Amino acid sequence: MSTPSMASPLVYYVLLDSVTGEPYKGASPTSILRSSLVVPVIDQFRKAVLQENSSILTGITPSQLVVYKNKHSFENRNGAAGDENEKPLKASYRLDGLGETDEDDKILVVVVPQLTQNDLSSTFGAGIQQGISTRRQLISFLSLYLSLSLFLLSKNSLIHLFAAERHLCFGICFFVFCFLKPSNSSL
Repeated sequence: MSTPSMASPLVYYVLLDSVTGEPYKGASPTSILRSSLVVPVIDQFRKAVLQENSSILTGITPSQLVVYKNKHSFENRNGAAGDENEKPLKASYRLDGLGETDEDDKILVVVVPQLTQNDLSSTFGAGIQQGISTRRQLISFLSLYLSLSLFLLSKNSLIHLFAAERHLCFGICFFVFCFLKPSNSSL
């Protein structure tokens, strides 16, 4: 009498680059707990994979991840001679029997899309533009106060020296308060 095989408590997968077919950013096969998926379907699996790999999958949403049932399916996605194209797994496809081990014929393949320049610009562009604008404001502001301070220093009197020092300190404090305060500040 044989005992029924128990499903692995883990779901094994590997992240692959959509263009090269190589491990994405050097990622090696890994796993997530099957029990962490409330509903064991591809849609929930993609969300768990994204959460687990958030540091290297920036700017990507779960629906952009494409999942194949194993490496063979991924390699035949465009159809080999005489073979039918292998299709990615649908969002509602159940994980039963998939990703049981990290062997090529059992491991789930998660294909990560290649981000375009437009994707990167929309993800990071606003922050970069704000940073450039803030730096320009800082340079303009500090150069104005430095010019004023140098003018006061050129008068060669102790009173002008103290005034220049106060001007520069006030200028820096004013800039920090006005331009570098956090956007969620309630000041």
